[in-house]
Amino acid sequence: MPQDLTTVRVLIVDDNAHMRSILKTVLDTAGIHDVREAADGSMALMILSSWRADVAVVDYHMAPMNGIELTKRLRSPEDSPDPTLPVVMITGHADTQRVLEARQAGITEFVVKPVTAKNVLEKLNAALGKRSRAAPPQQRVHWVG
Repeated sequence: MPQDLTTVRVLIVDDNAHMRSILKTVLDTAGIHDVREAADGSMALMILSSWRADVAVVDYHMAPMNGIELTKRLRSPEDSPDPTLPVVMITGHADTQRVLEARQAGITEFVVKPVTAKNVLEKLNAALGKRSRAAPPQQRVHWVG
């Protein structure tokens, strides 16, 4: 668990305003106050282009860009401001096929609905721990000559 949660920056991506509010309250109670919200994947990418998050909490089912599509875009060095950003997926779908699809897309951790504060914070901390052990994003080198 990070020593100082007040320094953690979280992006919540969910098309349900009530769920974003619940997650924000859970984070706020844990001392995480630097939180941004997006109602869809496109808005999330726009936010991340100008603000660096430590972790994203993403809903599975959104339109027009769902959580899987967003994660694939995040993992693509050509499309992403941070390909190593940990992604915690919130989902009501825990069947094996969807879990495999999400893992292949690059999801770091899962929280199955109904969410609890304990579960959200455990998965968030696990994802943050994986980020700290991950290699830094590779810098692109453009050769001139």
